[in-house]
Amino acid sequence: MYMERDKWINGILNSAGSIQKVAVPDSILDAVQYRIREERMSVKKLWLAAASVVLLAGLNLIALKAVAGTEPLQGVSQEFGFYKTHQLY
Repeated sequence: MYMERDKWINGILNSAGSIQKVAVPDSILDAVQYRIREERMSVKKLWLAAASVVLLAGLNLIALKAVAGTEPLQGVSQEFGFYKTHQLY
């Protein structure tokens, strides 16, 4: 039993020896490097993304301040089956 298993393991490990490396043409490498250099984010897009994050954070703060002064709903937790003890049994 162990010899069969060892034979199988050695066969799998030795099978990688027959794999041939693929030669990649230099033109493909140059094309990939060119696309990496060319596809950088523009400054306008970067500022637009930063402004949208600041806007969303500001809207969240405004919403939190508006909700902070209100009282929580009393009967909602019992009506929908929410429990404050977090016990599932």
